[in-house]
Amino acid sequence: MDDPAPSPEMRQTEFHRLYDAHAREVWAIAYARRMDSEMAMDIAHEAFLRLWKHWEKSGEAIQNVRAWLIRVARNLAEDYAKSAFRRNGTQNPQSMSGVGSRDRLPLEQMEREETFGRLRGYLIEMSPADRDLLTFRYALDYDAQ
Repeated sequence: MDDPAPSPEMRQTEFHRLYDAHAREVWAIAYARRMDSEMAMDIAHEAFLRLWKHWEKSGEAIQNVRAWLIRVARNLAEDYAKSAFRRNGTQNPQSMSGVGSRDRLPLEQMEREETFGRLRGYLIEMSPADRDLLTFRYALDYDAQ
């Protein structure tokens, strides 16, 4: 006798459990590849959306969901790097420089951006594998051993 399909509530509960368990790691993998926190969040959300769509479309069980999500996030990050939107954008950053904000003062923001820019420069010079190691250790609090 076949097992009945899981109810929508059960599927939603499982999805939330998987999101809580793996979202931080999926985000960190995407961040290590693209060095952009907002883009990493978009990639992580897209990976989880694809997981949900995979369940809806095929109903197949994925043997190792964590590995599947990480592979999808890595592929999305690489696809984003190759995209025309990434290369060309929609407008130059200077066009938005006069817009006011409630964020940090311009001098504080500039100092922060310079610091993060230098750090990104060092990280970009590293191999993706080395960046992954730093991500695992410092972003995900993995044990150094």
